[in-house]
Amino acid sequence: VFVDAWALWCHSCLSMKSYVLTDPSLAPYAQRFVWASIDTERPDSAAFVQKYPLDNYPTFFVIDPKDGSVATRWIGSMSAQHRSG
Repeated sequence: VFVDAWALWCHSCLSMKSYVLTDPSLAPYAQRFVWASIDTERPDSAAFVQKYPLDNYPTFFVIDPKDGSVATRWIGSMSAQHRSG
């Protein structure tokens, strides 16, 4: 599961949503992941934030759906070309 953990006031989060996560070069990954977007300031997101604390915004997680472990975490913004295979 690919999780985009963001906040409405975070300009980098909104930029990532608008320009990077919609980049056509990410299309080959669409079938490899379940994509989730978590507005961390919503009350119904509290359990997620408690289980997966954030040090900064935005934070991206790849979470193993079998056991909930974090396979990788990226803090901050990036470009679509900055991804690793």
